[in-house]
Amino acid sequence: MKKNGKIFAVIITFLVSYQLFAAENASRKALLIANADYTTVGKLVTPIKEADDLKSTLETLGFSVTILKNASLEKMQDAVEDFGLALENLGTDGIGFFHYGGHAVQVNGINYLIPTNADITDERRVKTRALDVNDVMENMKAETNIVILDACRNNPLASSGRSASRGLVLTSVRPKNSIIVYSAQPNSVAKDGLFTPILTKKLLEQKELSEILLEVRSEVLVKTNYAQNPGNYDERTKKIYLAGYAKNRQPTASDLKVAKEYYTLGQEAFSAKAYEKAVGYYQKAADIGVAEAQYSLGKCYYEGYGVTQNYEEAFDLFFKAATQGNADGENGVGRCYYHGKGVPQNYAKALEWVHKAAASGNLKAYVTLGNFYSDGFAVPQDYAKSFEYYQKAADQDDVDGQYCVGVRYYLGAEGVSQDYEKAFYWLSRAAEHGDAEAQHLVGLMYYNGEYVLQDYKKAFEWYLKSAESGYSYSQYNVAYMYYNGESVLQDYKKAFEWYKKSAEQGNALAQNDLGIMYCNGESVSQDYKKAFEWFLKSAEQGNDLAQNNLGIMYENGRGVSKDYKKAFNWYSKAAEQENSVSQCNIGDMYFSGKGVTQDYKKAFEWYQKSAELGNAKAQYMLGYMHGGGYQHVGISYHNELACSWFKKSAAQGYDKAQYRLGMMYEYGSGTGVGIDFEKAKEWFKKAAAQGHEEAKKELEKLK
Repeated sequence: MKKNGKIFAVIITFLVSYQLFAAENASRKALLIANADYTTVGKLVTPIKEADDLKSTLETLGFSVTILKNASLEKMQDAVEDFGLALENLGTDGIGFFHYGGHAVQVNGINYLIPTNADITDERRVKTRALDVNDVMENMKAETNIVILDACRNNPLASSGRSASRGLVLTSVRPKNSIIVYSAQPNSVAKDGLFTPILTKKLLEQKELSEILLEVRSEVLVKTNYAQNPGNYDERTKKIYLAGYAKNRQPTASDLKVAKEYYTLGQEAFSAKAYEKAVGYYQKAADIGVAEAQYSLGKCYYEGYGVTQNYEEAFDLFFKAATQGNADGENGVGRCYYHGKGVPQNYAKALEWVHKAAASGNLKAYVTLGNFYSDGFAVPQDYAKSFEYYQKAADQDDVDGQYCVGVRYYLGAEGVSQDYEKAFYWLSRAAEHGDAEAQHLVGLMYYNGEYVLQDYKKAFEWYLKSAESGYSYSQYNVAYMYYNGESVLQDYKKAFEWYKKSAEQGNALAQNDLGIMYCNGESVSQDYKKAFEWFLKSAEQGNDLAQNNLGIMYENGRGVSKDYKKAFNWYSKAAEQENSVSQCNIGDMYFSGKGVTQDYKKAFEWYQKSAELGNAKAQYMLGYMHGGGYQHVGISYHNELACSWFKKSAAQGYDKAQYRLGMMYEYGSGTGVGIDFEKAKEWFKKAAAQGHEEAKKELEKLK
């Protein structure tokens, strides 16, 4: 109860603070124009949403806000004139705020804002069909004026002439006591959807406006790898604090104490996998300035725990934590730069931030440095140094370090000798900490009997733990074991469920096996169309089994119209990957002339490739063709070879080869095969057991 009481008190404190600005302030007025749905130039995605978000923020700060969306020139002109009249009557404390988001262009040194319905085929028409920015400036008649132009995109009329130039220019008309902000410096362009969201978020901070704009510029520079530099042009004679003085927002010791309690509640919720609740607590603590909460909230955005995955938001939070000296935040910033998530990829900056974190003893930073030396990014590739960093983290019980050490021992990779005992030790430690990939490998070691005794039951247990954490390869293995009844009761329904989970994550093996279950109607209604869809997903990832299955679907018209040429193409893709079934299928198509010109010689060549990889049908076909009748295409009549291939095929249970071998023993044909009725009966019985009708007849004759 006491804990909740304290939290409630802090909430009341912040509500009272914001009520100072939430009520509409008669001395603050704003006009926002957002143009996106253009009819004659390129449409834009972000301005409308950005304007809505900015309106909400400005209203929180006490502004009376007028918002104009997808406006014509007439409406823009009327709004600007009405706005100017309203600003004249604000008094000595009045603040006028104008924001434009949309297309704009400069022609002969004058900036113009483009209406959404403007029919401008030539820049000479811009003067009469677009809004002159100088008209806006002349109507900024408040005591203090703020003009924001987020319109420095590439000239939409660039193909229509030479006088319309890149970006905007510094306007010649500037209102009194004003600050004019361009999302990009004059004569340069800005990235759509970047500047205004950053500005909107920072306007609520209780800092002087110039300090806020400096931070906005810094963040835009970082996020664009210094390609976009906002321009601020200050004509003011006094400072502006839109959200009040900074001293009024400094958290007290009591505030920080309660914020720590929020953070603790967030940690507890996260551990219980109540991610949305954790995000709520982290957000409260992060807003007060707790660096650990800022990092943890950033991690949620980075991984998509409890919120929509958002790398830019993650980077912002990591950066806030890092600037407070938080080592996890420093490493998080480094990770973002390393992977190019939320910011442009920059290995040098990544290395700089990770070194800061490592200097503080951050274990995750050791792992990241290990990755640097492993990949050879920004530093010379050095596997020994890489492993040294991984080992340093592992020795201090860091789960990522344990996994990195374990997997290298398991694979015998990157200068580390293969050692299953050490691999099992480190992977087991990581697995016990909940690392899904380590759990998968421990399961694999039990499955294969690597260092430990082969134990399918334990393998299944570890696979299941990993699968429940969402690891797709383990989900596939769990499905496989249910499908085949390995250590668990055979259960097609559960197999289907796990295959589907894995397949939906893009696992090509699972996609193929899911297709097979739809094709065979196992645990689901037979559905060739769905089978085809899953085979296609898998095949497009290069899975040769699925490529062969697609060939079969096209050849037989299952789930798709029959198309021998497409069948041949898919068989060819799989055959290139040494898929013996597809090689045999290509042989069949040449043999029968399906989709290709009949060519016995090419058929024989493909059968040869397939047979050498152990395909029973191809082995039979080689025996069949050596048995005679194809000498005219260069295939020798060779009874000895025919017998040899039939034996290889029959030993694999191929009924036609068993029948042929029976015939050879019955009539004494083939080198090394004399008349032997008992052996003939033996092979006929095997073929007959598989339903071979001719074999059944021969058995009757030999009774």
